[in-house]
Amino acid sequence: MSASALRARHGAFGLFALAFSHAALANPTYTTIDPPGSINTLPMSINNAGDIAGYFEDSSSQDHGFLRDFSSGTYTIFDGPSSIETVVKSNSGNRIAGYYFIGDEGHGFLRQPNGSIVTFDPTGSMQTTALSIANGRIAGYFVDSFIGNHYSSFVRDAGGTITNFDVAGATDTNAVSINNSGVVAGSYSDGGGTHGFVRAVGGAITTFDVPGTTYTAVVAIMTNGKIVGYKGFNGDRAFIRHVNGAIQLFNIPGAGKIFPAAANNNWIAGSTFHMQTLHGFVRDPSGTAVVFDPPGSVRTTSAGVNASGMVVGQGRDSGGFPHGFLRIP
Repeated sequence: MSASALRARHGAFGLFALAFSHAALANPTYTTIDPPGSINTLPMSINNAGDIAGYFEDSSSQDHGFLRDFSSGTYTIFDGPSSIETVVKSNSGNRIAGYYFIGDEGHGFLRQPNGSIVTFDPTGSMQTTALSIANGRIAGYFVDSFIGNHYSSFVRDAGGTITNFDVAGATDTNAVSINNSGVVAGSYSDGGGTHGFVRAVGGAITTFDVPGTTYTAVVAIMTNGKIVGYKGFNGDRAFIRHVNGAIQLFNIPGAGKIFPAAANNNWIAGSTFHMQTLHGFVRDPSGTAVVFDPPGSVRTTSAGVNASGMVVGQGRDSGGFPHGFLRIP
């Protein structure tokens, strides 16, 4: 599977601003995020210092990773070893996780704060997709050559040891997020549909479903253990799963289908689909939410949010050209 196909599988799902008056959301500022040479910028993650990691496509249709320093606005561009395409998914304290391609082979990588890149693959991997990093631990999934065309999941600890795992009875297990404690969350599929799971540090797995649906999509787990996602393949409603297992559904008044993409410190960001167009949204810890588009954007997808409510994502202008954005509440 190529990087462009994986972008469609894992990309950010990313209307007028709704009339909420919450002070933290009332007067945002926007900054365009486009590394030099980019024709298509995809900011994917923002750490608590405001540093942004993502990837971009150049005029030769090659993808490169980037890190944007918040204080200076400068960009550092990097690639996986001998990479034809580098896809960045997550940063934590300027440790960056993602995957890169050599031909059709995908491999995971960790980029250290000093710029060195460590590559890795779980045992048996035909294609590695590293999606989330926290405290040096990385979670994701891979095509397992031992089971055919099957996705298994992995956790890579801070020392480099990789543990593979599957939900019992699953046809595919897709870990998508890890928190600072090392707890992993994701979704898995079986004959009955798509379900959520949470894996404790010791390896115990708890599965769950949002009531009334056969499709539970997990997108993030926060440090406090709350899990965020949506139910229904078409984004019928969003949910928060609390540590005690209680599930809270939410939507945004006036918005359409809802696709959360990221969560941090009880902030939630994502996209809504309304009138056949995508728009960004951000929901603060009190539950107050706004739907937004950066100035000039006619299609907006949010991909990451930090503990202060800064949101990153992509907007397309009226000419169809994509640009990254940073939204500061």
